Amino acid sequence: MDSGFGDKKQTIWIDCSAWGKRFEKVGEYITKGSQLGVSGELGTREHDGKTYITLRVADVTLVGGKSDSQSGGSSGSRGGAPQRQRPERATDAPSARETMEEFADDSIPFVTNRGVL
Repeated sequence: MDSGFGDKKQTIWIDCSAWGKRFEKVGEYITKGSQLGVSGELGTREHDGKTYITLRVADVTLVGGKSDSQSGGSSGSRGGAPQRQRPERATDAPSARETMEEFADDSIPFVTNRGVL
């Protein structure tokens, strides 16, 4: 995962672990550089005086399409592993911005222009 911009951009490495039959075949469907969506339980571990971020994976979603190197360079080829598609965004659901506008600072009694009471 990347963090920051320009000269301040850095990569944050997260050790992910996935256990169980559900994840045994994931390796057949992904290669180095595959785009994945992962969710699970965040944690930390200590090693040689350093703290590392960990993730116990609960779910994996293949979010990227095949690159030319993965598909053999042929645009008509549809062979290979099936990929789950992203769910379509519901058009009637309010956006995050619309939802946040409902809760303007002046409607929350404990927030003032001088800070939180």
